Amino acid sequence: MKIAIFDDHEDSIAAIETLLKSEGSFDVVGRFYNTNACVQKVLTCDADVVLIDIASSGRMGIAAIKELRSKLPYLKIVVQTALEDGECVFKCIKAGAVGYVLKKNAKQWLISTIKDLQHDGAPMAPIIARKLFNFIYRKCDERRSVKINRDYQLTLREKTILNYLVNGLSYKMIGHELGISYETIRSHMKKVYRKLEVSSLTEVVAKAIKQEIV
Repeated sequence: MKIAIFDDHEDSIAAIETLLKSEGSFDVVGRFYNTNACVQKVLTCDADVVLIDIASSGRMGIAAIKELRSKLPYLKIVVQTALEDGECVFKCIKAGAVGYVLKKNAKQWLISTIKDLQHDGAPMAPIIARKLFNFIYRKCDERRSVKINRDYQLTLREKTILNYLVNGLSYKMIGHELGISYETIRSHMKKVYRKLEVSSLTEVVAKAIKQEIV
């Protein structure tokens, strides 16, 4: 298996290369020290796997992953870095990485990670998987909180009318249920349209359902 390595520290690349050569079945075909060189040269070095450190390159490193993935969809990209927060793992996977290894655990995990790739695995250490899942759970909770806390300043009457509309009642039927006139219903709904920033009955019902307003 042919491997390219991106890291801005020469000693790190040397250590990784020594580790890979000890296995005997890996051939290091590229060594790169900046993201621009990494992207341009990986396109021509015929690597099967790229090991990329994003610790120092930050967003550029993630952008490099995305660009490599788009140009070489069958290339297997493994992040090997000192960064271990869940958000970083998530961004790398979203960009196109298929594995994530911490530098401090490289001797323990790097060889097995690359071997897993030969069988179409998506390897990461249990501690990294746990951090990733914790991040996803937290983001889901935040989204639910935003949805719950979104307040369009609808009055109780406006919410009541909107609830009837969501359940399929017409203005006339709602007026009968509430004992108010058709024109009063229309007046309330004009305010609802403005608050929800919509312009049709279809839009107002769809938004009410999607955002669980009622």
